[in-house]
Amino acid sequence: MWLTAYLAAALAWPARRLEAGGRAGVLGLIAIVPFLLPAFCPPQPILAKVLTTLLCPVLGTKLLSLGVEAEWWRGRRLRDWLLYLALVPVLVPRLHEAAPGQERALRPLLEGCCKAALGAGILAWAFQADLGRRSFWLDHSVKLVAAYLCFFDGMFVLQTGMLRLAGLRTLDLSREPILSVTPADFWRRYNCEAGRFLREELYRPVQRRAGALAALLLVFAVNGILHEYMAWLLVGRVLGYQLAFFALHGVAVAATWKWRPQGWVKGVGWAATLGLVVASSALFFATIQQFYRIR
Repeated sequence: MWLTAYLAAALAWPARRLEAGGRAGVLGLIAIVPFLLPAFCPPQPILAKVLTTLLCPVLGTKLLSLGVEAEWWRGRRLRDWLLYLALVPVLVPRLHEAAPGQERALRPLLEGCCKAALGAGILAWAFQADLGRRSFWLDHSVKLVAAYLCFFDGMFVLQTGMLRLAGLRTLDLSREPILSVTPADFWRRYNCEAGRFLREELYRPVQRRAGALAALLLVFAVNGILHEYMAWLLVGRVLGYQLAFFALHGVAVAATWKWRPQGWVKGVGWAATLGLVVASSALFFATIQQFYRIR
């Protein structure tokens, strides 16, 4: 199914030559394929279902780059487009042209491996210890730390090192989100490539027409809808947890967008941001818990 989605996205290449209206129509029709394919994926094996649900929508989302940045893509070759589609972590290739290469691959490679290994170990222990019998928040916090080390930071750092080691020039995919001092700072640091994509392909085009606040809230609304759709594919029903999570963070980011705390206030901002992330992540992980229960 991923290959089918990949081929559909590859066929969108000539659309870069079309005018804006026609280009949007063609890309919109093609995007239906990668977004709908996971709905037809059988529930077993589970790993195939999860990977299809996560990867196919990424291909559909990447078509937005060909629409918004058509002029940039007109100066590229078909092989560049095919490579872009295949490289799942890279969403805004234009911004990586002057990024670090192999000479800065070792540090993120080692750091990512260490974080991922430590996180996997903590996660395995947490499930075995069944901390939920003692306290929901203890169980949730320990698993959140493990997931952060393994997936939400370690995975991105490891991917940065691997891409650079392969000879690709790549910006950092994560910038220590645990050090964030405001919700806005958190979303600048976490999953940096997704942030760049949403900023370049969605936020800035909408900002020019509707203003910064409307563009910001739209970004979080779209992000919430996309995550809710993937949750529906995995769980089989709409739960609303992802929409609630991203709506909450959209409001928090809008409130702290221009705030740059200094001095001792940074400590307060860090503690408040950490508390928000820990508490609100219960919404995010509620979907995963539902998927885990039905499997």
